[in-house]
Amino acid sequence: MLFSFPTILALGALTGCAAPGDDSGAISDSGDPVDTQDHFECPTPEIRVSGDDPPVVDDYWEVFLWCDNTLMTGAMHMGIDPPSMATIEDYHLTFNEAGVGTLSVQVGTIKGEREVDVGSAP
Repeated sequence: MLFSFPTILALGALTGCAAPGDDSGAISDSGDPVDTQDHFECPTPEIRVSGDDPPVVDDYWEVFLWCDNTLMTGAMHMGIDPPSMATIEDYHLTFNEAGVGTLSVQVGTIKGEREVDVGSAP
């Protein structure tokens, strides 16, 4: 079934489409871009753990990054120096050897560090 041009225009008008060359429904943005980014700052990020503190070899920690009283959520990157000190899986840490190391945790742009002194297993 073929439609004539006037019929197509009438159907377009019923569906909200404008006639060719009619830009009355066009939206133009003449203003300055609006910054919608949150400028969240955290002057003192804190690493909190669930587990015995201070830890000993074979202890298990669940690690969280906090800013004031706000839990930082999202993709977390965690590392420990020296790397042999602990095994990291997701936000869990299992201590493999005694010694002093540095735990670092980053969520988004917020990064915290904490010294960890792991004792020998009893």
